[in-house]
Parts: sequence; structure tokens; C-alpha cells
Amino acid sequence: HKKRFKQAIKLLELKPEDTLLDYGCGGGYLLELAGKIVPPDRLYGFDPSESMRKLATEKLAGKTKIFANVDELRGMKFTKIACLETLEHLPDQLLHEALNTISNLLAENGKVLISVPVEIGLSAVVKNTFRAVFGNLRHLTLKTFTRTALGLPCEREIPQDFDGLPFIYSHICFDYRRFEKLLSEVFKIKKKVFSPVPALGPILNNIVFFVCER
Repeated sequence: HKKRFKQAIKLLELKPEDTLLDYGCGGGYLLELAGKIVPPDRLYGFDPSESMRKLATEKLAGKTKIFANVDELRGMKFTKIACLETLEHLPDQLLHEALNTISNLLAENGKVLISVPVEIGLSAVVKNTFRAVFGNLRHLTLKTFTRTALGLPCEREIPQDFDGLPFIYSHICFDYRRFEKLLSEVFKIKKKVFSPVPALGPILNNIVFFVCER
């Protein structure tokens, strides 16, 4: 995970004068790294989960503002927005709302960086085999194993409650290609980078970064 965050910092091309929002900031690790470039008072986090906000506030020693509700962000504009491995957990309606919210928060000529997991093809075979071996059988069946391996559509897990929010815990059956189409309806995708080995494309990579503009 730490390597991915460092890669995200490079893709964001942060400057001291930037204002950065980490949308779905989790424990605050990206903001901590960004703080080496951008002053703390120009860094912001948003996470609807109380437990995640608490972790982020502790990690950042209270120097960075962490928001609990998107309404608190209304009227604000950010030159850079990151949303890393968050959107794959949202049901479709909330996903659409999140993308539109991010678009509304982006300053003119700003940049958005979004990452989601690769859960189809050989990557899915490796990940799902690993899950089966280590007993993580959530939403893993012969059907979902086969369909994700072949890159075919399959039903996502039913959302569960997480801190009072609907949350899809399992990555299984998430298809970054479908997500890319939704993303392209809201943003211009300027660059797509697979990680950790970009040259391999979607083959045996864990995640894909999308660098976007409005």
C-alpha cells in the first residue's frame, strides 16, 4: 500500500501552492505524504466513516482538516483531488453521486487522481486463488471465480453496513472497464497507469490509476 501512495503522490504532481482534497482519506496516509510538499493548512480530507476520521486525525496530529460530510465542502475548490481505492466500495447510486461531487469540488484546470482495483483476467485468478487459500471466501464462488477470470460481468456483493453507510466489502466482480466508462462521462481521462508494473497493463497488476481533468 505504501508504494501505491508514493506513486499517487508522483502522479498528482503536487506543488506547495496546491490545495489537495483526499476524498475517502481513510487513515490519512496520503495526506501525511502530501504534507512533505504542501503546507498542512492546504490539505483536506473527507471520510464519512467516524472510525477512519479518528485514525486520520491522530496520524496528522490534528493539523489537517478532516470533514465528515460532503455538505461541509460546498463552495470549496481544490486544485488537486485524490480518491484512492474508495469508489469500488460504493453502490451505483452513491458512486455516481461521488463522481459528480468530486467534479463540483475541482478547481478550474485542476487534476483528479482516482485508483480502483483490477479484478478481472489473470489478476482476478491470482487474487481469488489467494483469497480461497487463506479462507477469505466472501462472495467467492465457482461462478464468480470463472466469470471474473474470463472478464465477464457478474453480480457484486450486496452492500453491508459500515459506520451506518452502505458499503460493498468485497472487490470481487468489480470491473475497472465499466468504471472507466462511468468516469469518462464526468471527466476527461488524460492518463491510465497500472500498478505496480505499468508495462504489464491489466495483466497481473493490482490497481489502475486514472489521471483526470474536467
